Amino acid sequence: MKSGYLIRGGDVENCVGALFFEGEEMGTLKFSSSEKGQKAQRDVARGDLQIFVKNLHTSKGSQPACLSLEPSEKRESDEPMEQTQIIQTANPIADLNPNAHNFSLGRAIRAEMEGDWSEAGYEREMCQEAKRNYAGSAKGLVVPFNSVFSRTTMVTSGDVSGGIGTSHLSDRYIDIPRAASSVLEAGATIIQGLDSNVAIPKNNSDVSASFIAENSAITESDIDIDTITMSPRMVAGTSSFSRHVLATAQPTIDELVREGLQKQITNRIDTSALTGDGSGANPTGVTATTGINTKVTAGNSTMTHAESLEIIAAVAANNLDASGGVFIVHPNDAATIGATSKDSGSGTFVYENGLISGKRVIESTHAPQGTAFFGIFRHLYIGFFGGVDLVIDPYTSARNGVVEITATQLVDIAVAYEKAFNKITLTA
Repeated sequence: MKSGYLIRGGDVENCVGALFFEGEEMGTLKFSSSEKGQKAQRDVARGDLQIFVKNLHTSKGSQPACLSLEPSEKRESDEPMEQTQIIQTANPIADLNPNAHNFSLGRAIRAEMEGDWSEAGYEREMCQEAKRNYAGSAKGLVVPFNSVFSRTTMVTSGDVSGGIGTSHLSDRYIDIPRAASSVLEAGATIIQGLDSNVAIPKNNSDVSASFIAENSAITESDIDIDTITMSPRMVAGTSSFSRHVLATAQPTIDELVREGLQKQITNRIDTSALTGDGSGANPTGVTATTGINTKVTAGNSTMTHAESLEIIAAVAANNLDASGGVFIVHPNDAATIGATSKDSGSGTFVYENGLISGKRVIESTHAPQGTAFFGIFRHLYIGFFGGVDLVIDPYTSARNGVVEITATQLVDIAVAYEKAFNKITLTA
């Protein structure tokens, strides 16, 4: 991969980065991790500098030689440059920062809170682009979808006191217990980048074929086309942290906020995907979808081996490959099923080694106790509309030195094929 130097003010002694070419027409511009390089990056982000191509003039004509950062009001100079002044290399520059273009959620939060984006030019650019593509009317800072995805107030003397000190073991950070992921873990289909209401065509019935006698009419059959619609619905979570933690905590605030908001939002999505009733702002989950398979077990808050086979067969009978099907079961119900023998003599149980009748089981409190689910979860669609809207509030709890962050994500849930799911009532 070839590369060329990025200089400032036409001075080849003032190198601040490099352009790495990727093919004939594309390239990645990276700034040096040195103080000069980082200052140049901030000046470009603020619009104080523009990038111009410097040409090398020789007896054979001129050709692009390097890039130069010039004040925005200045135009490219046509003055010839001597060949000895131009440096080109096929090797990367050693002191370039490989993370120069990694979005930092913590840096964006600090910049928004303090009103100073001089140290977060890249984050500002990405947030502006995310806001332009936001499906609704954002109330705060819109960050890219991939940068996120609540906990109680984190203070230096309490919840995260272990995050401030000398020998912090970041790989042993102790988070609060949360429900295990369910539908996302089970393989629900994720649709990103939506920016308006969507309608997905769905084939409800197929055409039929048959053998016919000579000179007989062919029986006509029609395809029944329906649509699945998805509209933005708001799900939100709040995180609070002290200013001192923002400056000194390890793991970094990026990971603390990212994990807290991600897990809270995805947990809400998981719960609604299973039990959302479609009322008000709630999406319609599996339970409230008309036409799903249902099974009521015989009793004792469990299912027998024979019943588990019937549950799987009910899905497979709709021309669906049930080999990738997954059970989602409340942990208390899982314990009861795990104590249920398959028969009187084998010494095996309905649920053991993480499987029921050969199908994977996810234990999660997203499934209400007394209700379990079996399904092929790729037929459950979860659509995300735009980025994540962050409202950063340093004022409400300013007396206590606490900053509150509320994250809002626009999302919707739709069951693509109802017969891919079976709701199981574990009769007491």
